[in-house]
Amino acid sequence: MRPFRSALIGAAVLFSGFATASDYPTQQITMIVPLAPGGLADIVARAIQTPLQVALGKPVIIENRPGGGGAVGAVAVARSKPDGHTLLLALSPTIALPEMDRLDGKKPSYELSELTPIARLTAEPFVVLVRPDAPWKSFADVVADARKRPNAISFASSGTRGSIHFAVALAAHAANVDFLHVPYRGGGPAVTALLSKDVDFTLAAPSVAAQFVDGGQLRAIARSGGDEPLKLYPKLTSFKEQGVDASYTLWSALYAPAATPADVQEKLKTTLRAIYADPAFQKAADDAGLDLKMLQGSDLKAFHESEEVATNKLIHIIGKI
Repeated sequence: MRPFRSALIGAAVLFSGFATASDYPTQQITMIVPLAPGGLADIVARAIQTPLQVALGKPVIIENRPGGGGAVGAVAVARSKPDGHTLLLALSPTIALPEMDRLDGKKPSYELSELTPIARLTAEPFVVLVRPDAPWKSFADVVADARKRPNAISFASSGTRGSIHFAVALAAHAANVDFLHVPYRGGGPAVTALLSKDVDFTLAAPSVAAQFVDGGQLRAIARSGGDEPLKLYPKLTSFKEQGVDASYTLWSALYAPAATPADVQEKLKTTLRAIYADPAFQKAADDAGLDLKMLQGSDLKAFHESEEVATNKLIHIIGKI
């Protein structure tokens, strides 16, 4: 990850006098990241950690709780006391996991109705990564090779049914090819597996990919979607531009238990808006490759509902993964 934390510490003092009518918080806040350190969820959580705790006047502790593609952490927050002191910083698959359980004939470990979204924080496509010595110059090359060698080309994911797994399954279904899935416990470990030559490719958020691509350790060969070029890699073409009719956007969001009081939710929303409006925070995020795309209120509600409908439809098209 590019330098970020020092800039946030400098910017955070701007929020030290921030207050609302609510007494919240009255104790430390635990922000659960349902994936291992090193991936996008972890990076976004740490990006907002310092400004949040300065603005709210209480420590914000990040707790990585991986498992079940994010379900373990989501359940922990959904079943926690709904007072705003336990939050979830999760990625797109949060919406997909309950329906995937139903498709498998299982009772979902949690329902979306048990969580309330406070804000969408980022939204960006994945970057497809290979090692510099890999024979493929594009994702189209990977697909062409996979047609010749079914299940021979392996990819590392952030966990079964996690965001990477879902994005690759979507592309593989569109291209009618089969890859060998090797699940790990987060995006960070998935990148490590690629660096260690344990797998052939993986996907990562641009902010995660940057340190490895810029350092020459890995090579970017595609982006998973998006109509606009990536700021970090403007020449990188999408799945669709490379002939694979699939598109996947990875987004992160902050959630609270569904019964969290309205005034607590509003204080969190207002605080996040103040943080996002600060030019120093915006510059630090931009330098780190984070694509800040906050949504709240009715816009967030409409986005969340449309994502749930679209994702559930894709789940049934793809089938069990």
